[in-house]
Amino acid sequence: MKKELKIILLTAFLEILSFWIIIPILPFIVKHFGYDARFVWITFAVSSVWMFVGGIIFGRLSDKYGRKRILSFTVVLNLLGYLLFAFATNIWILMIARFLNWLASSWISVAQAYISDISSNKERTKNMWFIWAVFWIWMIVWPAIGSFFIQESMQFLGFVSAGIIFVNMLIIWFYLKEPTKHKAHCEDP
Repeated sequence: MKKELKIILLTAFLEILSFWIIIPILPFIVKHFGYDARFVWITFAVSSVWMFVGGIIFGRLSDKYGRKRILSFTVVLNLLGYLLFAFATNIWILMIARFLNWLASSWISVAQAYISDISSNKERTKNMWFIWAVFWIWMIVWPAIGSFFIQESMQFLGFVSAGIIFVNMLIIWFYLKEPTKHKAHCEDP
């Protein structure tokens, strides 16, 4: 397995880890702000739209400006979302934080484009499935890890997620290179 593929898979794992620390307690947080836990479905419905829109926007931007640059941007956007989440004092700040995190979830489109760039035609499909394997492995591991965080405060969980994303940002900045195949197609701003 190529070094770049390992880094992208680690990036995927860290993104998923930060995401799934928050998701199980979202109904409790919404209830804390005085809304019915059913309000959570709105955040998920809106999130699907923003993930779709973000995937298109950031996917196109990564074609133009580079995979690493746009992947870094989505990670920074995610970091800002988790920090805002940690300091949310009302439902609307929480919704803005979740909006940023859901928009930044389009990292997966950029990661898949990166994998496509570094894979040979023969390995491309197999390598694309590795990123989904990371999702499914996390679904197996999550109940044990998630149970440690269920009683923690919103601020603590926001900071933990932000810390994970910060580590992810450093890994991308210092260890991930722009795919050689894609460098020729990027424009320098």
